[in-house]
Amino acid sequence: MNHYTGSVPDTARRTNWRDEARCGAPGTDPDVFFATDDDSIEDAKAECRMCPVADACLEYAFAARIYDGVFGGLTGRQRRRLTRRANEPADVAEEPEEPAEPPRLETLHDAFAARTKQRDDGHLAWTGKQQFSHRGKVYTARRAAFAVSRDRDPVGQVMTSCEVADCVLPAHLTDAQERAALVKPLPRPQERRLAECGTRSAYQRHVKRGEPVDEACRAANRRAWADYRRRKGAAA
Repeated sequence: MNHYTGSVPDTARRTNWRDEARCGAPGTDPDVFFATDDDSIEDAKAECRMCPVADACLEYAFAARIYDGVFGGLTGRQRRRLTRRANEPADVAEEPEEPAEPPRLETLHDAFAARTKQRDDGHLAWTGKQQFSHRGKVYTARRAAFAVSRDRDPVGQVMTSCEVADCVLPAHLTDAQERAALVKPLPRPQERRLAECGTRSAYQRHVKRGEPVDEACRAANRRAWADYRRRKGAAA
């Protein structure tokens, strides 16, 4: 029996929650969501509160065990604390079930190289998505570029020093730790040289500080007064 109803199957691509995320919108710097200072963290949370897919983003972070950055309005520390509470059994401790992970490239260097392209002007362009996951961590283009070149994760926000906004050349990037190291402390003012004993200035210093006055300073003070009286008498 023919059950054809005449309807046309829906072949349109299913919308991914990432397509509607505010952190991936043009003009939004995704590194803000991985900053460590309090003001930037609060700005990231404010963006999440206005995001239409914040719940899906938070569920993804919990499922993938991502504890870096702000996801769904919660920091990594907050997500870790909630995960720890959820895994605390009432009676018998059970081994947590490992989530299925999607296939990943072997190293972060491979992942970075696969998403970049050398430009003719010497800069390095990013060709992948704004964020990607590697070994349980989420990287933005700049954070990945910094990590592969320094063999450590960046501290705070990663910023570029060149005029090309989308450049991810590691030599053009700095994190908060490197920027702080570039700020040279102001030179300390030179200490005032103390007058040597045997002078009237040293005598006055001893008297002012309540220190014992040595004979050389007493003699220098007497000579100074005698010279003063002599000049005063000559002037009269």
